[in-house]
Amino acid sequence: MMITLTPAARWGSQQTLSCIARSIPRTFATSARQASSAPPHPVAFSFDIDGVLKQGKTIVPGAIRALRYLDGHNKYKVKVPYILLTNSGGLSEEIRTKNLSVELGTKIAPHQFIQAHTVLTSLSEKLGKERVLVVGGPNHAITAVRKCMRRYGFEDFFLVHDLQAADPTSWPYSPLDQDQLRSIRKYNRTFSQKFKAVIVFHDSRDWGRDIQIMLDVLRGKDNVWGTLEDQQVLGTKPQIPVYFSHGDLVWGNEFPVPRLGQGAFADAFKAVYKAVTGLDLQYTTFGKPSKLTYEYADKLLKDQIAQQLNAVPSGSNTLTEAEAPNAPAISPTTPDKLKVYMVGDNPESDIRGGNDFGWETCLVQTGVYKSSQGQPKYPATMIVQDVEEAVRTALEREWGPGAVDTDVSDEPDPSLKLSTSPSLKTRGEQPPRSAQGALGVARDVRHRSGQKRSASERQPRAVAVES
Repeated sequence: MMITLTPAARWGSQQTLSCIARSIPRTFATSARQASSAPPHPVAFSFDIDGVLKQGKTIVPGAIRALRYLDGHNKYKVKVPYILLTNSGGLSEEIRTKNLSVELGTKIAPHQFIQAHTVLTSLSEKLGKERVLVVGGPNHAITAVRKCMRRYGFEDFFLVHDLQAADPTSWPYSPLDQDQLRSIRKYNRTFSQKFKAVIVFHDSRDWGRDIQIMLDVLRGKDNVWGTLEDQQVLGTKPQIPVYFSHGDLVWGNEFPVPRLGQGAFADAFKAVYKAVTGLDLQYTTFGKPSKLTYEYADKLLKDQIAQQLNAVPSGSNTLTEAEAPNAPAISPTTPDKLKVYMVGDNPESDIRGGNDFGWETCLVQTGVYKSSQGQPKYPATMIVQDVEEAVRTALEREWGPGAVDTDVSDEPDPSLKLSTSPSLKTRGEQPPRSAQGALGVARDVRHRSGQKRSASERQPRAVAVES
């Protein structure tokens, strides 16, 4: 059954993936605030970021309030488990969650966060010691890409930048600058280095260069860059693996029209590869809507409950906010089938993936999808205006009327500090907005009291950049 809410209703009613899961806190203490009763059954949420919680550099109005509903501002005064499941990326999970904690006004831990390239750790057992070409990610903060790949277990890899620096004539149209050159790993072509795989770490920032160098490696004799295999021989030999970290055709930021994503880059590369070689590219795509990504997300949500069941007496709902600010409500048993709501803006990835995995799905209209486009190709459980409405409606659906405290603040916590990492750039390569400047943003007092907002007031709120 699909629910489409009316405007009135909206405002009235190993070095494997398990290594991150093992970092979940195992101890919780008694809280001064205790639940009067337990929820009828466990429920959890999974949120996309771009177009749901944020639009580029700005926070979607109601996003902070929505997370606070799950952090205990609800009828049972319990923590509802949730994760952020995004096809964005570019930095480590630790840096991303530190800065998202500031922006979204609540502490978010790495075990609550899955980005496009998190699943690359699953490849390290097979490719960790092999020579790999890495494509995409921040174009200037390339040390961030190196740190992520090392953290995922890869030891011998080269970035596209390294090859361009080794021979600038390979792509003379956008030469590397001095900052990029200072972060280069020397590539010695005399060693005849053979590449064993190509990994598109994240969205390409220079399509022409990246398509050219990927093509060079795949067409190289024994996959040595700067050589060329005989065309007849190329079709008879196995192609080295090519991995794309996600397949989003488009994504949403502040610009009124969706932007092209890694899925579009992949389509472009496949077309060029076919035109040049006459062969179809063999490749694997991770990220939403791939089953592997949703299996991992489901595991993290269940682990949040299981870890607390191991640490807290059965049936207890008492938690310490300082130690477990996003901890789930405790139930006597760990559910085999957890009721999860996927909240996303992209029918092709968020909704399709959630539906295929058996989750409930909430399609918001603050990103890729707009109601003016008609019914989405992949129907959602409900179509709502924004993330706050999605959470409120879902909890009321599970718990009945009055499920959340509608008067909770939608302002970030000024005590949280922005990460001091030299590189804070992600998909759009823009620095995260700091909570320090958020206090100066004018807010209508009606928003704090939970009254209805006009359409114009639902536009994303700008937050000042921290210098």
